Amino acid sequence: MFAKGRDVTAPIEFWFDFSSPYGYLAAQRIEALAARHGRTVDWRPILLGVVFKVAGTAPLTEIPLKGEYSKRDFARSARFHGVEDFRLPSRFPIATQAASRILLWAKSHDPDSAARVAKALFRAYWVDDRDISSADVAAAVAGEAGVDRAAARASVDDPAWKDALKREVEAGLARGVFGSPFVIVDGEPFWGLDRFDQIDWFLASAAPKEGRVRAVSHLRLVVADLPACIAFYRDVLGLRLAIDVPGHLRRVRHGGRAPRAGRRGDDGRGRRALAAARRRRGRRLPPGRRRRRGGSAGAGARCRAGPRAARRADMAPARGAPARPRGQPGRAVDAARPASALKARTMADYTLHCFAQSGNAYKPALALELAGADWTPRFVDFFGGETKTPAYRALNAMGEVPVLEHRGRTLAQSGVILDYLAGSLGRYGPRDDDERREILRWLLWDNHKLTSYTATYRFMRALAKDPDPGAMAEFGKRARAAWTVLDAHLAGRRYVVGDRLTIADLSICGYLFFDDEIGVDWNAFPAIDAWLARLKSEPRWKHPYALMPGHPRPQA
Repeated sequence: MFAKGRDVTAPIEFWFDFSSPYGYLAAQRIEALAARHGRTVDWRPILLGVVFKVAGTAPLTEIPLKGEYSKRDFARSARFHGVEDFRLPSRFPIATQAASRILLWAKSHDPDSAARVAKALFRAYWVDDRDISSADVAAAVAGEAGVDRAAARASVDDPAWKDALKREVEAGLARGVFGSPFVIVDGEPFWGLDRFDQIDWFLASAAPKEGRVRAVSHLRLVVADLPACIAFYRDVLGLRLAIDVPGHLRRVRHGGRAPRAGRRGDDGRGRRALAAARRRRGRRLPPGRRRRRGGSAGAGARCRAGPRAARRADMAPARGAPARPRGQPGRAVDAARPASALKARTMADYTLHCFAQSGNAYKPALALELAGADWTPRFVDFFGGETKTPAYRALNAMGEVPVLEHRGRTLAQSGVILDYLAGSLGRYGPRDDDERREILRWLLWDNHKLTSYTATYRFMRALAKDPDPGAMAEFGKRARAAWTVLDAHLAGRRYVVGDRLTIADLSICGYLFFDDEIGVDWNAFPAIDAWLARLKSEPRWKHPYALMPGHPRPQA
């Protein structure tokens, strides 16, 4: 009953406080739990001190009768869950703002580092008894986990990251988080380590019960070795394999089954490779038998890493590559490169057709990135004429960028896409009808005035060949008039509408970060300058040239 309408690839939200013993124990289990179901983990710190004030509660150890019991339960729970490295720190509880800000900073700069940094901070406190409430200690631990120590230390005192943590805590409270650990899966909340079995059951309820083998034929896996692929089929899809061949697979084919020798597109090498592997093993495996897991430490490590690696198998073509037409046979994929160069991931939830020079495409791209959505850019060769082709016009009859694809929907026009994202992401939208109309007012003004004039002026000035000087001067004058209107509106305001970031801000800023190509010094518009700096301070903010593919242009 839970599976209806659920996205079985959505990340698991893992909310925790570094000072929470149950949060530490849960952090040792959450990734394995997620990997069993083909999910990833979104590590989200929260401050229990703030939560306790809102909920009118206190730390367990400070509650009469529960205090001494809880200390016994901490150690007993660690033993029960097989976590041998655990001891109550000499200072408990502690303030965790420094560690939490560092984690948010690390997560925004390198999402793959989030788990590594979080677990290092947990271990430093709960195993090594290091006081991570100290900014210097927390930064040192983060440095040991592979991030820039100096930058991590600077983030603790940076107002931008202080605000980011405040927003993260507010987001947690808005989501109903009232303790640590707190897990949200597909909108369903689970509080406490003792609910992990329920989470396991809940995730299993989302898995398709029929057609599993048939679905495999539609997956395109990019793998670096066979054990990772086998682990994916066994642990993520729940299939049993008849053989378990060690070593590296040099060429992998899409499709539900490997082609037999003599079939079209096969030269017999695949069958010979399997036969050679069997000979190396010393015997054939009977039909239906599966070899026991084991072997070398290296192979075992690859197998154990397999589910998570395969979860990231990219089903979409690489950036800039044309999509394969339906029905066209897949090509063999060269898997001889290192695993790090062949990241495996499933198809992203959102696909945005875009290119780096498009400010209109940047608007939804920035919304997706700031929200931490699972999205991928699909490069559109605008300057090569792709938007004029019949194939692209079939996607968008207007022949424009951006286009968003999401769960069977195809949407065009940046304003429409932003409105849709506000609803689907649950962020940056209006609080009431009055705010909705105000946001709509600025979206329409942006598309009709600000973007219309600014984008055209910038195109003439930086991208067009031999623009008409008179036309360029006229559009420059109109763009400056629009900037003046915006600067006056932002004077005394932090954001365009209300007291928080909305899709009005994300729309209006679309072309304003190309200031060098526009030839404007925003110091002449101090309110716009301060507002743009505010947007840049968002933890996941990126310049359009860093966020979307296609820069620099080949001829540039």
